[in-house]
Amino acid sequence: MSAQLSRNFCGSPDHVLNRRQFLGATAVGVAGLGGLSALSRSALAEELKRKDRRVILLWLAGGASQLETFDPKPGRPTGGPFFDIQTSVPGVRLCELMPKMAERLGKYTAIIRSLNTKDGDHGGASQTMMRGRRDEPNLRYPDLGAIVAKEFSRPAAGVPENVAIYSATEGRNFSRLSPGFLGARYAPVELSEKIGLDNVERPNGLSAEDHQARAHLREFLSSRFTRGRESSAGGRPAG
Repeated sequence: MSAQLSRNFCGSPDHVLNRRQFLGATAVGVAGLGGLSALSRSALAEELKRKDRRVILLWLAGGASQLETFDPKPGRPTGGPFFDIQTSVPGVRLCELMPKMAERLGKYTAIIRSLNTKDGDHGGASQTMMRGRRDEPNLRYPDLGAIVAKEFSRPAAGVPENVAIYSATEGRNFSRLSPGFLGARYAPVELSEKIGLDNVERPNGLSAEDHQARAHLREFLSSRFTRGRESSAGGRPAG
């Protein structure tokens, strides 16, 4: 056990959790059965919920080649035109175009250089990457966003728990985001045309004062309704 982990260890084997363990367990789960088995481990999921963690996936569709970034292969017939440089992790080398990343590499968990979806279609390969496996004829598997939303969801969150943002046309809809068998409850809110939701902004014909007055009235009525009531989850429902 590392010194850093020892300082944060409470003594219970159920609470041994660090960044490498989390990402390693998640990767195994996603590659195996859609990631559900990894995140359903109670100690792992509850610890992440307690820390109020969130997951941000940067999907670089149409991004730089691996030969110009993490796997340059200099001097080989299949390599790129650039040299490689040593990183802060012994034995791991990156393309010379990434000197800052090379300095910070020790803060990251892993580089996977052996992945092959065996699918020449961009859309199909992207879908496999997002879901960890291919769909079956009568069964659609959830993508990573839906899995995380299910495991970290809160009954009264009040905001979308799975949001997909595309700010460019390159790669849009390649991954075909879907909650699969988890259902529409965990489907992503897709913001493809603009960073905002339809029908949530104040209408032009409604003044700011009237809008605020309506909000106060809604809060008043909600608080009266919830007074003395308990939800099925054992707590008071959100107003």
